[in-house]
Amino acid sequence: MIAPDKGMRRLMAALCLENLVVTSLLAWALVATGRLSIPHWLTSSGAELDFVIELPGRLLPIDVTAARRVGPRDARHLRTFLDEYRDGAAGGLLLYDGGETFWVERGVLATPWHRVI
Repeated sequence: MIAPDKGMRRLMAALCLENLVVTSLLAWALVATGRLSIPHWLTSSGAELDFVIELPGRLLPIDVTAARRVGPRDARHLRTFLDEYRDGAAGGLLLYDGGETFWVERGVLATPWHRVI
């Protein structure tokens, strides 16, 4: 058997993390809203978010990364979403594989995924 290279291992880790998060979010959505649906967001210019939680009158965009460190560049699609939906979304959440919770930029909170699910 051929061992996956570093890039493939990163991709597999990211996909597994997204799967773990979506499973938890779907369980929450079913209990909280009665719907088994967590949409994602994608623009024609390529901006993409993994999940958008829809609550009455509010949106919470969430992006997930398996990175151990994150910065403003990692939050760029959340910023795009917040600029476009400023009336419906007060902030965004960037889940990552690090250990600290901090404001990565205005309106975007970065927090370890294991503190949320």
